[in-house]
Amino acid sequence: MQLFNDFDCGDLIREIERIGAAVVPQFLSADTLAILLEELNDAEWYPIPQLVGLSDMDCVRAVGLPLRSACNIVACEASHALMESFGKSGVSPFSGSLDFNFAQALRYRAGSRGMGAHQDPERARNVVGIVVLEAGGRFRICDDVQGSNPVSVSHEAGDLILMRAPGFLGSFARPFHLVDLVMTQRTTIVLRQLA
Repeated sequence: MQLFNDFDCGDLIREIERIGAAVVPQFLSADTLAILLEELNDAEWYPIPQLVGLSDMDCVRAVGLPLRSACNIVACEASHALMESFGKSGVSPFSGSLDFNFAQALRYRAGSRGMGAHQDPERARNVVGIVVLEAGGRFRICDDVQGSNPVSVSHEAGDLILMRAPGFLGSFARPFHLVDLVMTQRTTIVLRQLA
């Protein structure tokens, strides 16, 4: 089974550098999307503990997924596929290799407040991948924790949002981002390379 559709990341480097994120459209194959949704529909979901400085968070996370779960396989294989695609452009934007070693499934119910403006952990490296399984809601990059000057990043189910993290093009930038307007259920898998 093919996990991912054919894609080219060569043109995304400038967009990620300019606004902090870009989308790989139709990243997941239809079969992979269906398998991931089925696996997560059978998962146990628990509230995320409140994070310091992030008071507006209204989502749950899947727990207890086996090591060889489809989510973890996608995380591992996405690292390789992205390294190969960026490598074809002749310029690697990464500091060292890309290795997603953390995957977390998040679900926002219809009508959820979403997640307020925040930055990913300082330990995240190169890029953060957000695999969109159900695209309810709006993902936006902004300037600060107040959500100033938001820029929407359009996406659909099956897309991969790539957001810069420390190490991308040698920078230490960590963009503020948020999720809002969750009118229908939103399910994502967040992929991180944690140092």
